[in-house]
Amino acid sequence: MEQFEQVPFSGRVRTAEGASITGAAVTLADLSGRQVAVARTDTAGQYQLAAPGPGSYLVIVSAPGHQPAASVLAAPGSGTSHDIVLRGGSGLAGVVRAGGSGQPVGGATVTVANGRGEIAGAATTSADGSFRLSQLAEGQYTVVVAAAAYAPLATQVTVEEGELTQHDVELPASGRVAGTVLTADGGQPFPAAQVTLTNEVGAEVATATADAEGRFTLNDVPAGRYTLVASGYRPGVTTLPAGNGRARQADITLALPE
Repeated sequence: MEQFEQVPFSGRVRTAEGASITGAAVTLADLSGRQVAVARTDTAGQYQLAAPGPGSYLVIVSAPGHQPAASVLAAPGSGTSHDIVLRGGSGLAGVVRAGGSGQPVGGATVTVANGRGEIAGAATTSADGSFRLSQLAEGQYTVVVAAAAYAPLATQVTVEEGELTQHDVELPASGRVAGTVLTADGGQPFPAAQVTLTNEVGAEVATATADAEGRFTLNDVPAGRYTLVASGYRPGVTTLPAGNGRARQADITLALPE
């Protein structure tokens, strides 16, 4: 059986701008796809590995945040040097702000779905409203932003291959519901009434207590259709003597809250 001395491979992995890429995985495989050697780049982007002998090999390189690369390299018996350039990975970045004020919205959830409806990534905005999603494939996505006191907002964005797409989002300004609770008889103000706002599926959105003039305000209400419920009469109590088989009239008065 013919024996070959190992053939050294070495080189540098860098960006298109010339910056070294640390920790990139460099895999050497034969043309049947069998792995024969693997290495990682050092802080200077350099790697070293060895092929089992002269011939043609497949060099596969990958690194977080970059597009993977593959090439076929012929290895002479004396060894070879092979530098690899990796392009930046496709991604999406931006800032979420409140409409009207332009203030950043921290803690918002940014979800990205591809054309098949599959979730491709999600992130939470930082205190300055910024977010970043890396390693997205080229294509069109639906970006959904959800935050407390705001209705979810969906937009379309196209991510280009090897580029970090900038996509800022402005959430619609939150609304306000204000009014006065009145009694059914005479339309007098109803002080201390409890006011509750529920959405179309019955979930509570906001609550408030009317003041002495029956007035109330609900802030930070997203756009939508709601049901407004007011309550506040205290239960009434009365006594009724034994009936002895006769019908008796019993009037009862619901009292206003104290």
